[in-house]
Amino acid sequence: MDAAVVDPRHPYVRELLAGHLTRAVEEWGVDGLKIDFIDQFAVEDPPEPAPGADCATVNEGVRRLLAMLPRDCLVELRQPYVSPGLWPYATMVRASDCPLSPAHNRQRTVDLRLIAGPLAVHADMMMWHPSESPERVAAQLVNALFAVPQISVDLTAQTPEQLDVLRFWLGFVRRHADVLQEGAFEPARPDLMYPQVTARGDGVVVTARYAPLPVRVPETGTLLLANADDSPDVLLRVTDAGGTARAVVRDCRGRVVSERTVKLAAGAHELTVPTGGLLTLTRPA
Repeated sequence: MDAAVVDPRHPYVRELLAGHLTRAVEEWGVDGLKIDFIDQFAVEDPPEPAPGADCATVNEGVRRLLAMLPRDCLVELRQPYVSPGLWPYATMVRASDCPLSPAHNRQRTVDLRLIAGPLAVHADMMMWHPSESPERVAAQLVNALFAVPQISVDLTAQTPEQLDVLRFWLGFVRRHADVLQEGAFEPARPDLMYPQVTARGDGVVVTARYAPLPVRVPETGTLLLANADDSPDVLLRVTDAGGTARAVVRDCRGRVVSERTVKLAAGAHELTVPTGGLLTLTRPA
């Protein structure tokens, strides 16, 4: 970027950078810091440290710099610098820039979930055209369902339908945060950008469908199936003896489309779930 990269092996460099960040917290009252471009310290064949350096390697200089960051605020790092070595210095990591690309947001947040350890994973900021359909807005949110969504549109400029979508899906994220964020995490087919992702909690399974793949129904409890695929024809796969279940289908705005009891014999069953909608399937214990 035609910009100089300072050498973190020097104490005065670390004090300068960390001092500015600390000032932002202590004097300006910010709640969190987004620490960007840490990867720019990494260069091939770095020169020998100049006089005044107190460590031999750039990596050690970066670690010492990060250790000086304020500890009483949020600290966000982002792809591509998300290795376990950075866990002690941050509270969250964010997907790298992927504007207007729900698929890349999904892939990057799921990648991060697999290596983020104790850190919260944030999606890249989401935005859409002012006249975007509610279904497409919902699809963006569902693509980031297993991360912390970041909304980057003017809320006062949204249509009533778009606001309904935001209320419904952000409410879903809050209500089921224990499963989405802390449940057993099971992303499928990384070679296909994770066309289906599942999280399992106590009696609740959340599955997000991004391609027309069959979805396995748990033997008991509740299946929450979020459909971000363009096809509303959802194929459910029952692998046990079957029985009955209560099926409630909501559209992308959270409005109930259908509610009925269905018979689930072993095998495949097709239900209609609108794009951006949610199926709640409850089986008795």
